[in-house]
Amino acid sequence: MFAIFFHALAKPGKRQDLLDFLKRDSKFCKEHEPGTLTFDILPDPKNDNAFYVYEAYEDCAAFVEHQGNPLYIEWELHLKNELVAEFTEIFEGKPLCSSRAGRV
Repeated sequence: MFAIFFHALAKPGKRQDLLDFLKRDSKFCKEHEPGTLTFDILPDPKNDNAFYVYEAYEDCAAFVEHQGNPLYIEWELHLKNELVAEFTEIFEGKPLCSSRAGRV
């Protein structure tokens, strides 16, 4: 299993645009990426304009496949810069333990 956890603070006036994009990306992963185990969007309880995102993949290859999806490319080329004031990657790698049987 391979996981990513990050925090994104929306630029002023861009909260809904950021949330809409993250929801679209999550839906795309669910529908088109069998190697994506989860793509969760969590509200930051301390800041209404920020989100935590947790993504889990079957393995590194599934994450590489995710990086080729059109929404990820759009995120990296344009939207991350347009929508996000602060981006903090908290974790990227293999979890030590997971509740998903046989997935670590």
